[in-house]
Amino acid sequence: MIEPLPISGRRPLRIGTLGAARITPMALLAPARHVDEAEVVAVAARSPERAAVFARRHGIARVHADYADLVADPGIDAVYNPLPNSHHAEWTIRALEAGKHVLCEKPLAANAAEARDSDPLGAKNRLLGFRDPTDVSRECQIVIEWFIHRVK
Repeated sequence: MIEPLPISGRRPLRIGTLGAARITPMALLAPARHVDEAEVVAVAARSPERAAVFARRHGIARVHADYADLVADPGIDAVYNPLPNSHHAEWTIRALEAGKHVLCEKPLAANAAEARDSDPLGAKNRLLGFRDPTDVSRECQIVIEWFIHRVK
């Protein structure tokens, strides 16, 4: 069972990001700064060094040694998955199994089998596949706001 999410007046939704992808500052970090109920609190990347550089550059408090550590972190409510497409289903499913809500870049799955595997978990927890956010950061802010209110 997933932990209840914050409601107005309580702590913000704590988001961890899988990877230090180039899209993350535009798709998640900048929009989240405009949403009081969202806070990006942790990052993990292919290497802890890469994650540490990304965290320093973007003011993220915690760096995890690897993706599995971030997904297992009880201080994270939701996971943002901007990993390469070939890793979307695997890490989205792992995060859902850990009881996290997930924002996943598109495509959510590489094939029908991956989509079927993630579907029951996505219904139990909260799963949202992003559409391409490269055009406007404000649109990402709206998606994050909608996601927070949907998972409460």
